[in-house]
Amino acid sequence: MTTYSNRLGDIKDEQLQKAPDKFGLGKLVRTEKIPFGNFGQNLFVYSDKDEFVLRGCSHNPQQFESEKFIVDLIYQNTKVPVPFPYLYDDR
Repeated sequence: MTTYSNRLGDIKDEQLQKAPDKFGLGKLVRTEKIPFGNFGQNLFVYSDKDEFVLRGCSHNPQQFESEKFIVDLIYQNTKVPVPFPYLYDDR
C-alpha cells in the first residue's frame, strides 16, 4: 500500500489494477506520485501497454464528467494536445 497524496490517500496495487482492467489498458507495471499540481488528484500509472494519468477524489460529483466533455470538445475542434481519450467511470 502506498500513500500517493493526502487527497488520494493509501491505495493498494490491487485497487489500482482495477482501472486498467476496466478500460482494457493492460497490466499495471508501476505507479508514480506526481510531484506537481495543486490538489493531489493525479497519479502516473504505467501498464504493459502505455502510460496514463489516473485522477481520483473529485471536488464535486460533476468534475470528471465536465472535464471529459471539455477535453472531447477541444480534441474534436482544435489541434491543441489534450489527454485524449479521457476515460471516465462514475463508480
